[in-house]
Amino acid sequence: MNRSSKLNKLQITFIVFVTFICANLSWANAIFDDDVEVLQSDASGVTLRYQAPPANVMPYEDSGLSLLSIPRTAQNSQNGAIDIPIKIVPLAMPPGATARITVQTSEFQIQPFKALAPYFSRPNA
Repeated sequence: MNRSSKLNKLQITFIVFVTFICANLSWANAIFDDDVEVLQSDASGVTLRYQAPPANVMPYEDSGLSLLSIPRTAQNSQNGAIDIPIKIVPLAMPPGATARITVQTSEFQIQPFKALAPYFSRPNA
């Protein structure tokens, strides 16, 4: 094999490697909602940014209670528990790894108190 052929193979390998790395980061960002962004991902861990969309608080029938919803979240769906939105972010972990969540920064606004309605399962109509 001549030197030019070896150089071409090396260039192709490098291009494939760079494409693979870029595709993985793009793929990781694509599986999350628009409110979750992958900031860093390597063997030491994953750093995500979650920007919660504005919450919606609506009256629940004539009960004096309110329903709280946040776009692109799930509800806890536990009968009798307060119906609080939950953000689910799937992450893969290697066997034996330990999960640790650290909030690095947060911004919030204090809202006037509203009694929230509990979740009740509803029969299929």
